[in-house]
Amino acid sequence: MPIKISKKFKAIYWIEKSKEAFNVEVKKSIVEKIKDLIMKGISPVKGRKFQKYSEGYLAAIKRNKGDFMGKPSSPVNLHLKGDLLDSLKAEGGKEKTIIVFRDKKAPWHNDGMGNLPERRILPNREGEDWHLVLKVYIKNALQKALSLYFKK
Repeated sequence: MPIKISKKFKAIYWIEKSKEAFNVEVKKSIVEKIKDLIMKGISPVKGRKFQKYSEGYLAAIKRNKGDFMGKPSSPVNLHLKGDLLDSLKAEGGKEKTIIVFRDKKAPWHNDGMGNLPERRILPNREGEDWHLVLKVYIKNALQKALSLYFKK
């Protein structure tokens, strides 16, 4: 009778072992990648575009006074004083990373509340996903984390 030796192959094992390295890598750079997209007028949410500024807002930009001094009329980059983008953080420990905007204006922009149009800044709704640039970055961070484990 042949002797059977077996080992279960579980991809989840390698993912668990690589989780800390992945989260460290993501927290290191994803905030800057998201900010870069927003400053270029590109939503971090796949398939979404920022709605143009209202006529009243454009008129304020053209007056070039106060908070609007030097603000370009395009692209729509959600940057006036910098509070919103400065509030973007990557938080969490070894087990997870949470991307969060701490500024009180974030839900107003993300969900289009008050007189603001919806300008999606995080894919936090069912069916939404990251912009391709961010998905590639996340994939590369995961590959790097896995490769660190396999080098051991």
